[in-house]
Amino acid sequence: MKLSLNWIKQFVDLPTDLTGEQISELITLKTAEVEGVENQSEIFKNMVVGKITEIKEHPNADALKICMTDIGDQTVQIVCGGSNIKENMKVLVTLPGSKVRWHGEGDLIELSEAKVRGEKSYGMIAAANEAGLGESEGKEIMDLDHLDAEAGTPIAEALNKNDIIFDIDNKSLTHRPDLWSHYGFAREIAAITNSELKPYPLKNTETPEKGEEIKVTVKNKEIINRWSSLIVEGVKIKESPQWMKSQLESAGVTPVNNIVDITNFVMLELGQPMHAYDNHVVGSKDFTIRYAENSETLETIDHKERKLHEEDPLICSNKPLIVAGVMGGVESEINDETTSIILEAANWDATIIRKASTRHALRSESSQRFEKSLDPEMCPIAIQRAYELVQELCPEAKALGPITDISYSTPATIEIDFDPQKTNKYLGIDLEIKEMQKILESLSFKVKEDKEKLKVTVPSFRATKDVTREVDLIEEIGRIYGYEQIEPRLPNLPTHMPMQNMAREREHEAREILRSFGVNEVRNYSFYSKKDFENIFEKEENHIKLANYLSEEQTHMRVSMLPYMLKNIHKNIKNFEEINIYELGRTYKEVGEFFPAEETKIAFAYKGKNAFLKLKGILEEFFEKFAHQEFELIPNEDAPEQAHPKAAAVIKDEDSILAHLYMVHPIVLENFDLENEEVAYAEVNFAQLSHKTDHVNLFNPLPKFPDMEFDLSILIDKETLSATVEEAIQSSSELVNDVNLFDLYEGSNIPEDKKSLAYRVTLRSLERTLTDKDMADVQEQCFKNLEKIGGQVRGK
Repeated sequence: MKLSLNWIKQFVDLPTDLTGEQISELITLKTAEVEGVENQSEIFKNMVVGKITEIKEHPNADALKICMTDIGDQTVQIVCGGSNIKENMKVLVTLPGSKVRWHGEGDLIELSEAKVRGEKSYGMIAAANEAGLGESEGKEIMDLDHLDAEAGTPIAEALNKNDIIFDIDNKSLTHRPDLWSHYGFAREIAAITNSELKPYPLKNTETPEKGEEIKVTVKNKEIINRWSSLIVEGVKIKESPQWMKSQLESAGVTPVNNIVDITNFVMLELGQPMHAYDNHVVGSKDFTIRYAENSETLETIDHKERKLHEEDPLICSNKPLIVAGVMGGVESEINDETTSIILEAANWDATIIRKASTRHALRSESSQRFEKSLDPEMCPIAIQRAYELVQELCPEAKALGPITDISYSTPATIEIDFDPQKTNKYLGIDLEIKEMQKILESLSFKVKEDKEKLKVTVPSFRATKDVTREVDLIEEIGRIYGYEQIEPRLPNLPTHMPMQNMAREREHEAREILRSFGVNEVRNYSFYSKKDFENIFEKEENHIKLANYLSEEQTHMRVSMLPYMLKNIHKNIKNFEEINIYELGRTYKEVGEFFPAEETKIAFAYKGKNAFLKLKGILEEFFEKFAHQEFELIPNEDAPEQAHPKAAAVIKDEDSILAHLYMVHPIVLENFDLENEEVAYAEVNFAQLSHKTDHVNLFNPLPKFPDMEFDLSILIDKETLSATVEEAIQSSSELVNDVNLFDLYEGSNIPEDKKSLAYRVTLRSLERTLTDKDMADVQEQCFKNLEKIGGQVRGK
């Protein structure tokens, strides 16, 4: 937010020896961060109003003219190529030593006296964009004939550009809705500098006791807190006077016309956003405040057609006029033919405005203020101030009736019991109670002494979620007194070793294991959109919807990590043939209680050939290394809806399910633009898994005798599980130490209902060296066991 020092000085008399840099430092130390200070007098140094007294042809260039120009103390020769110059015209002259941008582009360059095509030129007759004073059309130079200024007048003085502008960091004002205005900052600076704050400048401008008013019907009362409006006729749309345009420009707002400028002026001065409607275009004095219907649309003043959401707040007459608190519509926009207007200042629910603004990606000056929870008391004051300005700029204008002022909720008065002794203890200072009272009163708090304590009444502009507790008042004392004045002292506290966090240690251990497997970690938000969970067939009733979500992409707490994992794969699919990722995070499921069911999980996703088998292997290795136990992997007949019905399994331990493993359903893959990919997914309940192990590393001695190995290939029904085959091989002899599947084949030369599995079988004895007969006996028994389950050993 940009802050004009000249504007602030209209409300507070600051010490004359206080510089802009000093004020900036004080604001940063005590209130909000100042990101930059701009001294306009330095920017427009060596720029003056000039008057062209004579124009001559340039002897060496048809497109250039030689202009004899009065700059106050002398008449100088300047070469100019402006398309609109004429004799006796007032122009902007940038003298040698000034800094400009050629044609409004590039870096600043310092001018010097030079020759242009052989003729001397003492500086330059400049266009507006060359001096940083707005936009220019083609080769037109800046016309200053409208100014009541003599030749030689510094341009900073002529255009009221002798200001100091503070650039305030908006983020540091998030908790201070009262500071989104010049009067609010004037109040703050008055307290910081111990200066007197002037009353807000309201004249006794009378409106009729009876007459035309806006009738307001509120269908959804949670939308609005207060409504104020006034109907004014006899206005004439024209350019605003220079003083108003200069003040608006100093705050970073582009002037439009006198009525629009007045609404912006009041917003910047008081902090209350306003809207002006064309009374004749609106066509009705019956206004309705309601939520939009899903089928409705509105063309906003930026000429974009907006599809409205059922939670968008609207102001309507016989049609939607504006998205309340966010942006107006073209249907009610002020135009050059406007003669009668409706001035409106309302106070809207902060959360509703924030959501609507975020939903439509419209961060307007109004919405930024409303979402901070403004003071409802400002509404009628804003209307009165705007009416004063309308009469000043349009003397023929008059109100057709009284100010309509309706309150829909009454804010509670906040009174806080304040203990000065506690304040001194908290801050580590020794401040007298009278000094604390003086600080609070300088910030407009009402203070009464109550024995050794104070009873503090919070002003309305600080009572909207800002100051609500005693500690808030302690902070006020601390910052105005000056944190820099508090002597730093280390607290007298004993030191202890931190408590062991087993959950965190187990998470680190899991990450180390997965890193050794070559699995890449991803991190995603814990929120996703309704579309995301609908794409994996999840239902909304299982979800917690955020009350104040940041965007339409993050409206619900996630119950599954699958959507973001699929998005991760989609983002990386162009770069990798195989993608092997995991995320360690939390899910949140609505269970009808005060808190949701919050569980820590590890999600795995594998994209590539034989994805299911490869992810199965990763899980088995992970469970073995992390939990030091073997768990049973069994087919899942009751698979999640997002799983392929023919490729789903669970990992169980006794009666609990520790993990789901499945191929992702083809429709789900299609929903995430992965229809041609093979993706396996697993979600492990990490909290349960961490508790299933005593975390003991077991040691197995190296074998004393050599192993023997043989391979076998078996043709078997497709429906037979590999685990069944492995069990048959394992049970053939006590000498079978390991069974490893290394090939799966389906296709040509194999019956359609069959598959070929190839295993490597390792034999080992801890007591003796194995012989060829041992191997032959094991093979024979192995073949018999496989034939019993319907297998046909190939190459037997």
